Amino acid sequence: SVVDEEVQYAFPQEPEAEPINPVSSAKPKVSFSIPKLPKLALPSFSKGKVPWLYLLIIPVILVLGFVAYLFAGEALITIAFTPQKINSQFTLAISDNTVSGLPTLIATKKTVSGSTHDQIETTGEATMGDKASGTITIANKSTSPIILKAGTAILSENGKYGYSLNDAVTVASKSADPLTFQETYGKAAGVKVTAVKIGADYNLPKNSTFSVDSYSRNVAYAVADSDFSGGTSRVVRAVSKADQDALLQSASEKIKTQIQTTTQNQTPGYTSLTLSDFTYTKKTFDKNVGEEATTLSLDLEGSVETLVYSEESLYQLVAAQIAPQIPAGSEIFPGNTSIKLETPAKTDGAYQAKANVETSLFPKIDEDKLKSYIKGKKVSSIRHFFTTIQGFDHLNIKITPPIPVYTQFLPLSKISFDLVEK
Repeated sequence: SVVDEEVQYAFPQEPEAEPINPVSSAKPKVSFSIPKLPKLALPSFSKGKVPWLYLLIIPVILVLGFVAYLFAGEALITIAFTPQKINSQFTLAISDNTVSGLPTLIATKKTVSGSTHDQIETTGEATMGDKASGTITIANKSTSPIILKAGTAILSENGKYGYSLNDAVTVASKSADPLTFQETYGKAAGVKVTAVKIGADYNLPKNSTFSVDSYSRNVAYAVADSDFSGGTSRVVRAVSKADQDALLQSASEKIKTQIQTTTQNQTPGYTSLTLSDFTYTKKTFDKNVGEEATTLSLDLEGSVETLVYSEESLYQLVAAQIAPQIPAGSEIFPGNTSIKLETPAKTDGAYQAKANVETSLFPKIDEDKLKSYIKGKKVSSIRHFFTTIQGFDHLNIKITPPIPVYTQFLPLSKISFDLVEK
């Protein structure tokens, strides 16, 4: 059998009560205990050595880091300056052989074709609408019949509104009653007419009177049988001659650009100069002048004669021509030189063109000498080394890595310069 044992709990034994002294009036004391914290032990060093070790290590690390920065750091110094400009124009020959007496750009003549589809919005205006129409009765006061052809002019009494006969008509002569001798004018009723122009102003009312062709009103005249109707007008956007001219110019420029691109792709470093106007093999507008439209399209094809030349050869030719204008200590670069050739003309068997040149003078700097002056120096103290540069304005200095304090000084070796126009 299992004997159940009673679980016993251990309680602290209370101290035996001391005899109470009835005479004593002292209050009982309350006591408590604070748990003990674990003790922290520092690494054991020999007395007097720890502070000196720390004081030595930190400066050594800083010095070694600064030395590493001086040799491994990089500085880019951008020198901003206001350049002096040179503008020049001279005449050069363009030929496949050197032309005596003129600087010659060697080029090859080539016929190039191209095509494009272009579209613009129209800017013209046109008045659109319908022509008024009606019927008239023509009276003949003469003794002879009047024969009128289709299209004969009928003019309003004030001469402002013109109409024409739809069909030919013959108006009988006047007649007289033999008994009463009363005259009766010859007439033709229900004659159809149409206004020569569009507009509601031509909707004249019934009984309006008209002259007939060149006949005097004493000979013939006409009267509206009823109100004229159908005349309307409105102003709409339409194709103008200026629209067609502008689109043709735009499309031609696109073909020129297309030719330039083709030349450069086929022969990198080369470009072409147009010799003549386009010879159009196709020029088709989708709308005529005066036609209502909001857009105008053009299909254009054509060919043009060009001179193909090397861009580097042109630059070297220009540089040689303007060299006397470049002062000592300055130089020019292709990227900062604009050269525009005017349309060439053939003279003495060779093409000649004016070259318009605009370039900026860049100061020459001795980078090695500058580096030797400024390496390792404080950034704030190097400006005076650059103030002698022609047109100097200011410096921008970028140092990597961007370490505080260290970057107050320039590295010793990895220093580069960049000249930029202000």
